[in-house]
Amino acid sequence: MQYKYLGTIVDPNLNLNDNFNSIYKKASTRLKILNNIRPLLTPNVAKQIYTSMILPLITYNCTAKLNFTNTQIKKLSSIDNRATNIVNSNSNSSESLPKALKEIYHHSILLTRKCMDKNICSNFEDYFKLRETVYATRNCGFMLELPKCKLEVAKSGFYFMGAKLYNELPLEYRKENNFGLFKKLLSMQ
Repeated sequence: MQYKYLGTIVDPNLNLNDNFNSIYKKASTRLKILNNIRPLLTPNVAKQIYTSMILPLITYNCTAKLNFTNTQIKKLSSIDNRATNIVNSNSNSSESLPKALKEIYHHSILLTRKCMDKNICSNFEDYFKLRETVYATRNCGFMLELPKCKLEVAKSGFYFMGAKLYNELPLEYRKENNFGLFKKLLSMQ
């Protein structure tokens, strides 16, 4: 038994595979439509249609499940490659990480930073804790504690993956105090 809550298909196992498959089918259908009308559009308009009509399907509620399986990453790559081919009319994509997945990770990192800066609703203000160490290291004060998770499914959630993704950022990004500059640095990555 499954049900839809705020646009997300939830099943008893909370693995969100059915939700991902549903989103993938919708995105594929919309890409087929874009491909059919592509001869009538400029590359810029085709890209705008992709970023406004297809990419939000994939990135909506992205913090619900951040730890994608290899199969899901391949499916995201296929969506990105097909979109690149349709929009730019070329057949090669040089990026190793799908654009949709990058967007999901960036959104999660920004949300993590908002939690740290207490620029979010009060329930999430103390969601992440900075790692305290006895030894002075260059990362001292700029790393988040990874929460202890007993179940693998917990490692795919925002609480764990948000801290993990944030810790994987270069030190100069994590040291940036200004949120606007932090966001700009992150978008250049």
